[in-house]
Amino acid sequence: MKNVLFLIVILAATVTAQLFASLGNGEKEIAALYGDPISSGDADKNGVVTKKYQHGDYAILVQFLSHHSLAESHTRTDLHEFSQEELSNLLRANSQGFEWKKNPRYQDWERSDHHARAWCETVAGRPTFLVHAK
Repeated sequence: MKNVLFLIVILAATVTAQLFASLGNGEKEIAALYGDPISSGDADKNGVVTKKYQHGDYAILVQFLSHHSLAESHTRTDLHEFSQEELSNLLRANSQGFEWKKNPRYQDWERSDHHARAWCETVAGRPTFLVHAK
């Protein structure tokens, strides 16, 4: 029974980690998770390209530098707040093996390697989770 429970936990962790892209993913990896972008901007003066995806109840903006994700935002299109499970999955997807340290006062986290920050805020009336590489 313990072996079956352990296998279920491992499979669940593998599946949930693949629900969301992570910082550093390439454009092809992100397209494999979210589909083709619904819009794509031109590169700004720093070479950053912003692409918009729609996946389930999320509008997702990803900023790419040299074809790799450097910032992402996940906005709930249904206006529901993020569940603790969703937040955990988003943080886990962007952990790269490091722990996230939560600010006790806010929905704000810093990765223990100090190379990424994540936070929640309301953007245009919609709950949004943002994460960026430092």
